[in-house]
Amino acid sequence: MKEHGGYNPVEMPRRESEHEGVHGPTVAKASIDTSLGLETTLHARRGQRVSVWVDVIRADKRDVWEHLIHDVIAPAALEIDPEVLRSTRLMEPVKANVDGTWTFAIMPDPVDERLDYDAIRYVREAFGPEKADEADHVWDECHATPQYEIDLVQSAW
Repeated sequence: MKEHGGYNPVEMPRRESEHEGVHGPTVAKASIDTSLGLETTLHARRGQRVSVWVDVIRADKRDVWEHLIHDVIAPAALEIDPEVLRSTRLMEPVKANVDGTWTFAIMPDPVDERLDYDAIRYVREAFGPEKADEADHVWDECHATPQYEIDLVQSAW
């Protein structure tokens, strides 16, 4: 397993992607839509809702988590409803937490009430119930704590 010892995101190793629609290698960046070659949606304007879903990932599960997000969930969402990826950002940690865990944030920005943000549903529809059950198990196995949500409204700046 790779060592992820508190490096600068500019110096993060590049990951080759196996999903279609990618123009060149995937580089871990602040938004999932960039890695998938999708056009970026404008971010929330004043008064629009933004959610931040915080995922604290076990120290030994970072690679497994990144595989799940980049190589299973993102391609499934891209196939079923690419619009959800256009307005959702994935924020990756710059360094490990003091206890060795890794904190990621997934941000629908802005939240679009017409969209469904259930990642496992996308996996089920794209790859079938067996793959969805496996993804759900891996999701739970990777978390050091349950995912929690912070619900916000965009301010004037």
